[in-house]
Amino acid sequence: MKFIFCNEACKIWEALEKERYHTNRNPEAITKDFLSSLQINSRGKVRIHSFDRETFNEDSSDLEIWIKTQKKWFGILVKTKLIQLNNTDDSYPELNRKIDGNFECDLLIKQASSRIKKVIPFYFFYNFTNKVEDLNCKCYCLDKFMYPGYLGITAALATDIRKKIIKNSEVKNISVVSFPALCLFCPNNIYDIKKVIEKFNSNDTSQSYIYDTPPDYVNDLLINKKEFNLIKTKEYNNVINVKHLLSIEI
Repeated sequence: MKFIFCNEACKIWEALEKERYHTNRNPEAITKDFLSSLQINSRGKVRIHSFDRETFNEDSSDLEIWIKTQKKWFGILVKTKLIQLNNTDDSYPELNRKIDGNFECDLLIKQASSRIKKVIPFYFFYNFTNKVEDLNCKCYCLDKFMYPGYLGITAALATDIRKKIIKNSEVKNISVVSFPALCLFCPNNIYDIKKVIEKFNSNDTSQSYIYDTPPDYVNDLLINKKEFNLIKTKEYNNVINVKHLLSIEI
């Protein structure tokens, strides 16, 4: 799975490099292309349910991902952001977005903690920049800078982002708390699920995020593949409030 994510990150980096200032691109379009490619190349280890647009809310999260490893499960809730290039400092301007007077990241953190089975709130960033030195993300286990293409998707805890956006949303500020998203799926981390929770979310006890089974809606929509009409699907998304639901086997 790590190498699949490497390839997907490189594709995003190269696509954004070709478009450069990509004024017509948006994170949702990139997410859809990314998920489609991920599912095709995963050989059945990735399952995806994308909700109809009619079920979205303004504060809907982009991804909820449940990861299975060593017969255990943990989940992450994700908002995606696209880098904005400019002549001074590249940034993620949408990080400062507010919904009904609340920072979006505060809503993400609240949604993650209110799940029946709690998940960890993350941001995924879609990147290309000529100022690679500003995108100072290192591999989590090797502690060294990686090939720039691997940084096509980087990740950061929403709790860390909340502290950073008080100052600014420039890439060089955000990258201090970011890492390549592929690190979430690296065998060096996943080998011990308790360590991966502690590593990526040291603010909470690891056991509270580790489960023997995923939530019922993951079983219904992804594993048992039940078919739901739009009304039933809306009922589900009123509970989880997400655009795309994934399960990934490591």
